[in-house]
Parts: sequence; C-alpha cells; structure tokens
Amino acid sequence: MSLKETKISPFAYIIISGVLLRVILAFIVDVPSMQGDSQGYLDLADVFKNKTLSSYEGWRTPGYPIILLLLNKNLTLTVLLQSTMSGLSSFIVYRILKEKAPQLAWITAFFAFTLLYSISFDFAILTEIPSQLAFMASLWYIYKHQLINGKQDFKKHILLSLLLSITFLIRPMYILLSPIIAVFIFAHIKRNNITQIISRVVIVLALPFLCYFSWSYQNYKAQDWFTVTTFYGINLAQTSYSFVDKLPEEDKTIKETHNKFKEAQPYEDTKLNKFERLRFFYFKPTNDASTIWRAYEELKTTTGLSDVELSHKLYDTFKELIKNHPKDYLLQVFRSWTHYWNVKHHFDINGSEAYTLPYGFEILWKLQKGILVFSNLLFFVLSFISLYHSIKQHKLFCYSNLIIAILYASSLSQAMVTYGCNARFAFPSILFLLLFDVIILYRLNSKQTLYF
Repeated sequence: MSLKETKISPFAYIIISGVLLRVILAFIVDVPSMQGDSQGYLDLADVFKNKTLSSYEGWRTPGYPIILLLLNKNLTLTVLLQSTMSGLSSFIVYRILKEKAPQLAWITAFFAFTLLYSISFDFAILTEIPSQLAFMASLWYIYKHQLINGKQDFKKHILLSLLLSITFLIRPMYILLSPIIAVFIFAHIKRNNITQIISRVVIVLALPFLCYFSWSYQNYKAQDWFTVTTFYGINLAQTSYSFVDKLPEEDKTIKETHNKFKEAQPYEDTKLNKFERLRFFYFKPTNDASTIWRAYEELKTTTGLSDVELSHKLYDTFKELIKNHPKDYLLQVFRSWTHYWNVKHHFDINGSEAYTLPYGFEILWKLQKGILVFSNLLFFVLSFISLYHSIKQHKLFCYSNLIIAILYASSLSQAMVTYGCNARFAFPSILFLLLFDVIILYRLNSKQTLYF
C-alpha cells in the first residue's frame, strides 16, 4: 500500500521510526543521562524554587533551569519533553525542505529525527535540545514571514525578539543572533522606509539585550561581577591553556598549579579511531584544556578564594595574558575552531560516557557520523559558492547568507571564548547546516538560483 493510498503524512512515518528507535535505546543506555554540567542546571532550578537568587553564584543562565522547575525536576518528563522538541526540530526541517527541495524533504527529516547524535542529547540533562529548538524556531520564523526585509507587521518582530531572548536564556552564546539579524534588516533601509526599518531593528535588539543586561546585573548584585556567566574566567583559562607558561611571575601560583595537573594526566588517544582523524584541518585533541578544572580545587585552597572570586581572578589574569600574546591566542582560536565541527554522541552507558554502542547501533552511528562530517566539509564549499552567486546577483543580505553568517559566527565566537573537544558546541546549529547543504545541492542540480 502506497503512502498516497494510506493518506498518512510521510512525517508520521518519520515520527514512528524516531520514537521506536528511542524506545529501543532507552532499554540499552542509562536514561536520563547525567553529564558533568547537569547538576548545575538542577541547582539553579532549586534556587528559583527556594527564591534565593540573591546568593546565586551565577554559573548558569536561567532558561533551561526554568524548564526543569516547570517540570518539577522530573527527569523522565524532561527526557520526554526533549524528545518531543527533537521531533519539532525535525518538523521544521521537513516544512522548509518541502517547499525548497521537496524530493529530499522526508529523507532529510527522517535522518534528523533518527540521528543518534540528537537522541543522545534527548536523553541527557543538558541544554542542547531546547537550545536547538529555540534556535531553529527563531530562524524558521524569520524564513516563514520574510522578516529580514523589514516589511512585516512589527508584532511579528516582537515575537521574533521573544524567540531570540528565549534562545539566549537557554544558551548564552546565542546573544549573537540578535545583532546579526538586525544588520540584515538594517541593510534593507531606503529613503522611504527609514522609520519602519529602524523600529524593526530596535525591536529585534531590545528584548534579548534587556535579558542579557538584566541577568548580568543580577550577577553583579549577587557576586559583584557584571557578567552573564561567572564561568567566564574558567573559559578564558581553557582558551589560554596552550600558552599558560607565559604567565608573568606574579601569577606563578596559577601557572605552577596548572602545570602540575597538566603533567599529572597526559592525554591518551586510545579512544580515537582512524575515521575520527579524517577531519577538516585536523588537530590532535587534547585534554590539557580541561586542566583548569582538575586544578580548580587546589587553586581555591592555595589562593583562599571562593568559586566566583577565583573565576574572576582567572578572568583578569588570562585576559591580560591574551592581550600580551595575541598571536598565541589567535592560533589557539583557530585550533578550537577546527574542533567545533567535530561530532560525537553523548550516550551514558553504565555510568560513564562511552564512545561505542551495541554493534548494530555502532554501525548506524558510523554511517550517520560520516554524513555529518561530509556535511560539515560540504558547508565550507557550498557557503562560498552561494555567497558568490548572491553577491553577483546583488542579493547579499538574503536569507541563505543570514544562515551562513550565523553558522560561521557561532563557530568563531565559541572558539574565541572557550576550548574543549566537546561535541555539544556545534549541536544546536547542526540541522540548519544540514538544511543549507541540502537546499544548495538541490538547487545546483536543478540549476535554480542558489540563494534563498
């Protein structure tokens, strides 16, 4: 019986397949999966519940903890909600491709919803799935209503601003979305629409940055540090790990303690296979970047500082180090940027992160990972082809270039702020990257205009 005869949407089969895969995996892996950062989100949920925000240390932004609080910290419900969110993200993929590349719509959406990379985060108490949905919903809403031309009702831009704010509150890095989108809207300004365009730009910027400054001010009141996250100092220490020996004499304690823990745990690459070495601009991963975490407790003891005070001290110290050694920093940013494009699942089997799954799933993962790695490589090529054609046809500030700008800005900003061989960094944007590749390839094959 054909799909047409059953009158069931192809997306229904996608949902059924994805749900069945999740049910099977739930009997194989630990669900929910608690990762290193999970407890921090649960702690902030408790802070909100107990109304003790005035003493909160400021590690996390409130988006994901509020979701946990609304679910009464029920982790089973959290996993179910995140699986539903994955389905919604796949639906966005399906809807956009149904219009732009109809022959590939259900195939790509099927891949998205059965992707082990995604399912591993469905099961984890982490921000990845909610931030992916918020990210995709924001960009889909722009696409659906063509908001970058600034012609739509300002109420639609208010809703967009709300979506962007939610995305930021879940994942702070995405504060960059708002100014990039504002630039694309502003580029459509003309003599007869100055007031209209400027009002849209202000709306798109206002709410996300109000959230940004409000949370930073909350941290300032509680911890005397105007920052969106008090992890920032630790992040800069990670980014500077490769040239920590260049710290001045007055920071001898930090340097010696850092190096003590660095030498105590040299990197072992026994978990890397040949396939993982075939990455674009490959640099050997290292656990040296996490040295600061291993050294943190001893640094607290030797300096006599609290958690936040030590992070603030690290921020001042490594900001000065970066300022004095810009070439070392830029090299490390480039190294970090190459690892942004890495893909690894985050299943937790028997209480520890595993790089292998049962045999059948491991084969499936290798196939899926191959597609993702190829998609990453393809993006570099297709983005420049699409950009060239849009410039040639005087359509620089089109939607496809907005996607390119956001994806490159996300990878670069992550590399500038922190370093670690962490599969979480690129995850929220992986489906839009896949969307972009599929649409551009489809249009190349059908000889349509590349930008969209």
